[in-house]
Amino acid sequence: MKLQIQVDEKGKMVDARFKTFGCGSAIAPSSLATEWVKGKTVEEACTPELVRRENTE
Repeated sequence: MKLQIQVDEKGKMVDARFKTFGCGSAIAPSSLATEWVKGKTVEEACTPELVRRENTE
């Protein structure tokens, strides 16, 4: 997935686009991600609570 964002002068993401190759189960979350980030700052969108971490145990 390739995600492109446009950030305004206040640091808010005002537009987002994606390019994903694959089936619907890959495209749907990509589309959701673009809608989810609009209106948020990078800090709001990338908090540790919201970013999935892999279990390394």
